[in-house]
Parts: sequence; structure tokens; C-alpha cells
Amino acid sequence: RLAPGLEGREIQVTGVISGLPAAGERGLRFDFEPDSAPPGVRLPRRFRLAWYAPPRPAAAPELHPGERWRFTLRLRRPHGQVNPHGFDYEAWLLERGIGATGYVRAFPPPLRLGARDGALDRVEQAREAVRERFLRVLGATPAAGILAALAIGDQRAISGEEWRLFRRTGVTHLMSISGLHVTLVSGLVAWLVAFAWRRLPRLCLALPARKAAAAAAVAAALAYTLLAGFGVHSQL
Repeated sequence: RLAPGLEGREIQVTGVISGLPAAGERGLRFDFEPDSAPPGVRLPRRFRLAWYAPPRPAAAPELHPGERWRFTLRLRRPHGQVNPHGFDYEAWLLERGIGATGYVRAFPPPLRLGARDGALDRVEQAREAVRERFLRVLGATPAAGILAALAIGDQRAISGEEWRLFRRTGVTHLMSISGLHVTLVSGLVAWLVAFAWRRLPRLCLALPARKAAAAAAVAAALAYTLLAGFGVHSQL
């Protein structure tokens, strides 16, 4: 967590965009992993930041997973409301390993420094490509947000009206990728592999169809969990 003495101070930090940036009415929200800070300043390994859009729409920021930026930030320690039966925002941040929240300052201007090409960055870029394709093909329809939530675990494109409908009909839990969704995908892949494997005698002599199906199921479960963001709910 952020040290109390750093709250409210402006700090220039270099780091990498992690996860999928979410566009809102006022700007972008995204996770940020710092890799350098001013001397003597210890920072958490991940922030949750907001970058508010400037008055000119053409100058609105565009961020992608894996990009390295230099930001001037104003940070605060994670805080959430303590209303009974309400959403526990602080616990949600803790689950994701986020030790500070804050926003990007306009001056000095943020600077893009390049990109990091890690394995997890490629996974996030694949998730972004799936989400953008849904939004591009389906447009601003409820189906785009629902399919993005079911395919890659990104629920932020679902409107508040749709969430209210899900709560009234009791299907809210279906929008969160869990072990049940992962099991369904891995089971389907296992059945398809076993079905095809048994029709190729040479493959059956080299490896039993049951073992091939089990290996394919494990690979499919891992791939889907990564595509869903590898959250706690999908791991379980």
C-alpha cells in the first residue's frame, strides 16, 4: 500500500499499462505498474489510475496494454465505503493487488516511451483485440458488453441499465467468469479432441484418446483463464 506521507503529492513515475483500459464518460481508467520512481520513494507494485479527458475530444488519450508511459500522478491510499451490504471497493482493490489509486496530471504532459513485450502483455493485447472486435462488429449494443464479459471477463462495457435487469432476474452471477465457465469450455474441448482422436487409429496407438482429451482440457482451461484475466473467481 501507498505510504501515508505520499498521499496528495505529485510524483513523476515511469511504468507500464497493465490490463485493459476502460473508457468512460470522463476519460480512461486503467491499471499501471511502476518501474521507476523518484529516489527514496517506495511505491506499490500496481496502481489504479484515472486519466480524465481534455476539453478537446481529438486530444483524448489512447492507451493500450503493454505501453510504457511517464506520468505525473497524484496518488492516495485505497479507500472504499463501508455501507452494510454494499460493494466493498477496498477489498476489490486488494484482490487485484492494487496498492494505490490516483489520477494523471495534465502538466507536465504525459509521455509515451515505448512498449514492453512480455508474455502477459501479449495476453492482454489479445484480450483487447477480442473486446475491440465485439465493439466494432456489434456497435453500442447490450450484446457487445455481454459477450465481452463472457469471453474475456471485462464487465465494464455492460451498462447500468443492463446490470439492473440482471439483478431483477437473478442472473448477475452469470456475467462473471468462474470455475463453472472454465469447466464448460475445457469439457467441450476435451469432448471434441476425444471425438476426433478416436477416428485416427495412428494417433490412438501413439497416445490413448482419453489422455489426449485430458491434456487438451487442461490447455483449454489455462488459455481461457488467461483470456478472462486470471482473476481469483476464474481460478476457482
